[in-house]
Amino acid sequence: MSTKQASLPTVDAAVQHLTNNLRGEVFFGTLQQYGIVPQNEKEALDLLATAERLRPIAAAEKQAADSRFAAPLQALDNVQKPVEPGLAIKQAAAYYLQDPATYDAILAIKQAELQEAAAQ
Repeated sequence: MSTKQASLPTVDAAVQHLTNNLRGEVFFGTLQQYGIVPQNEKEALDLLATAERLRPIAAAEKQAADSRFAAPLQALDNVQKPVEPGLAIKQAAAYYLQDPATYDAILAIKQAELQEAAAQ
């Protein structure tokens, strides 16, 4: 993993790398867990477009009063061992940071954020 400032990508390139490489891998990996695997590029693009259209609807539903799934979720919480909050995020971060390009992309973004904060 490179930490040299000269080898870090630009912020735009870093964001592009993370968007292209991680978002799709996480999205399609999650779908694969449910047995949904696109058979070609058109299907993959259609799945991405569907998810993008459903995102605002999902956000609105999260703000709805009661969930019809609250009771089953509570029942599962009662019988399952509690999981550390954010454990899945930590595991995913550890996995993806093994890629030097991803590591450098995150460093570039964080460096830009620090420089912006210092300038204020």
